[in-house]
Amino acid sequence: MEALLSSTASASPLLQFFIFVYRRIGEQLGLDPSVLLTICGVLWGVHKLYTRLLNVIGNLLNKYWRCTVTIRKGDPIYDHMMEFLAGKLTTNSRHLAVKTLWKSVWEQGENDDVAKCPPVTIADDGDISLKLHNFADQAARNKPHYFPSIGSTLFYHNRVRFTFLRQKEAMMTGGIPSVNVEELEIACPGRSNEPIKGLLADAQLAYYKDTEHKTTIFRPQMKTDRPEGSRTWQVVSRRPIRPMETVILKQAEKRTVLKDMNDYLAPEAYHWYATRGIPLRRGYLFHGPPGTGKSSFSFALAGVFGIDIYIISLQDPALSEESLLFLFTQLPRRCIILLEDIDSAGLRQPDDAEPENKSEGSIVGVIEKKRHRGRKRSSPTTTHDIIPQGISLSALLNAIDGVASHEGRVLIMTTNKPEDLDEALVRPGRIDMQVDFKLASRKQATELFSRMYNDFQPKFEKVEITADETEHIVAVDRGGELGSLSEEFGKLIPEEMFSPAEIQGFLLKRKDDPRKAVAEAEDWINASMQQKKSKSKVTTVQ
Repeated sequence: MEALLSSTASASPLLQFFIFVYRRIGEQLGLDPSVLLTICGVLWGVHKLYTRLLNVIGNLLNKYWRCTVTIRKGDPIYDHMMEFLAGKLTTNSRHLAVKTLWKSVWEQGENDDVAKCPPVTIADDGDISLKLHNFADQAARNKPHYFPSIGSTLFYHNRVRFTFLRQKEAMMTGGIPSVNVEELEIACPGRSNEPIKGLLADAQLAYYKDTEHKTTIFRPQMKTDRPEGSRTWQVVSRRPIRPMETVILKQAEKRTVLKDMNDYLAPEAYHWYATRGIPLRRGYLFHGPPGTGKSSFSFALAGVFGIDIYIISLQDPALSEESLLFLFTQLPRRCIILLEDIDSAGLRQPDDAEPENKSEGSIVGVIEKKRHRGRKRSSPTTTHDIIPQGISLSALLNAIDGVASHEGRVLIMTTNKPEDLDEALVRPGRIDMQVDFKLASRKQATELFSRMYNDFQPKFEKVEITADETEHIVAVDRGGELGSLSEEFGKLIPEEMFSPAEIQGFLLKRKDDPRKAVAEAEDWINASMQQKKSKSKVTTVQ
């Protein structure tokens, strides 16, 4: 080695430097540097061989000793897993994603930090002091929401080791990558996927345990958030179950609807309908003046039977007939599909060029106006001139009970003007039961007053009865006074003159003082009746 280096040393200054370093290392270590180079080469080769061997073994294990499940965003189980893993991984994971999550008032709960805002005195006017809530630091007290980040994470559940991979995959549309769809891949070692099934079942159970006492409301997903360009449903709100007794409606009407819907939703109903060749569908029409509780009754029904509500607005300009049909096919087995104010669905301003379509409340007239407008504006000008044609009556009827329509759901339509609806829409088979919501009676006004103040605790009053200002505490029996106040308030309300919403609005402004509500009821009634007679929209007494 020395002879070879000496013979070639004169060829390059760089080689001379290498020879110098080579000899110094040999002198310091007391061994031939070529041996050290040989050892390094052997170690490098062993490392490469070991790495390759591990890859081969890993690939074999992944292929024959590993089970995986893929979940695509947009499926309900995706939300179940993300919520479940957020609680598991945020405690010990070093890689997380975070976002500010603004919960609805129903999701915050009484113990939420944002909900804790004690009143403070901000103004004094003589003997009057105002204690008001100030939410200036609400954003600062809103806790961030942590969830698994993009990438791979390990976690344990029921003493089983799982690998969690969150990734985005480009979907192909016509051979062109268009949408990045998020996916979750959950894997566990072994030949059985039972551990993954158990994990998914636990995640689903934990998710619905938190929502079992709430009614979930769905609406069509925004166009920009649709996975793969489809139009699906998304959760927009979760509200506490509304008690049936809070709905102002005759008890006989309530019992009739409850019994009819219970018979329809019963597990044995499917076989009964199928053996008789009857489509498993049920439709209800709730009609009456505004504010009489049509939508409230729909939410109360959903709470009684523990099912969700799916709301579609036929006035949505982005809703096409294809989307409407697709949305109906995506409904679960038991749910309520709610079409509110069906008499005014899709109404637009009258077009001077369409004198033949002036039936203001008719759905057929509305559809013809939309078709004419769509043809008139279909010329290729700019994208801003293109206006959707809207939903035709035939498309709506086809979605409700067409050959390919979905069965097993409860359809509820609400309207203020049932006489303006097309006969084809309300014929038997599409609408099986109609419920008439009327203005509040005296008895219903009494019940509404009693329910509004059911937790009323009479305040102790100081009564001056002697010259030396001896004070005695006088308390009135809670049940007796509340009952008498309710009866007195009910007698003041004219029969079927005000809607429950109007009466409730009056009471809400006096929710802490039932005596004040009774004392001011007569003035409010007179002013409101005068307003109704003059058809004015200005309220003088509230």
